[in-house]
Amino acid sequence: MGIKIEQNASNTRSFTKIEPYSLETEYDYLVSGDTYNGNTYYKAVDAKGYLQFGGKFNKGLPTGNSTNLQLVVQAVINALSNGGYILLKNLLIPSGLSYGDNILICSNYQGERSFYQNNSLISTVGETPSGIFVKGDSYIIQLSGSTVQAVNGLTGNIDFFSNSDAGIVFNAVSSALASIGGSISIRQGTYNFITKWSLGGGNQG
Repeated sequence: MGIKIEQNASNTRSFTKIEPYSLETEYDYLVSGDTYNGNTYYKAVDAKGYLQFGGKFNKGLPTGNSTNLQLVVQAVINALSNGGYILLKNLLIPSGLSYGDNILICSNYQGERSFYQNNSLISTVGETPSGIFVKGDSYIIQLSGSTVQAVNGLTGNIDFFSNSDAGIVFNAVSSALASIGGSISIRQGTYNFITKWSLGGGNQG
């Protein structure tokens, strides 16, 4: 588990939300299946829990019906024009999907998480693979060995890094978002702060 933080552009360096960041809760869409009268209907709900695609009445599907998992997942992919994270709950990923490297799909099936990107399996692990980012967050802060990295959520480039002081990286990200706002996802790890991280008017370590 890590931390997700959002910064409000109208209130410089003031963070509006601090909450747990988890692969089980921080998704753009959650896809699952329900059984009615012997048929399994697949549905996709957004991060707020609202049904957007599929279900018993085939909501939002341009063709076919929600008994076809591939159609439901592809509808979600098409809706994520700027990229995002899709969690398949107790489902294997269907064949026939088309998506690029700005989409991360996690198939959480029988306790094993398999991650897919750009139409390929990239890892089967317990946490998001190192070096994989999901467009949507402004920055993803992570550890690579002992190096703290700030990955740009738009480009995937490492904009800031430090081999010894996490505070340098955190402050650089905060400054970069001071006028425009954005969200920061902090991946699991132990971060060594030498420089205090300034969140607002005062310093907090």
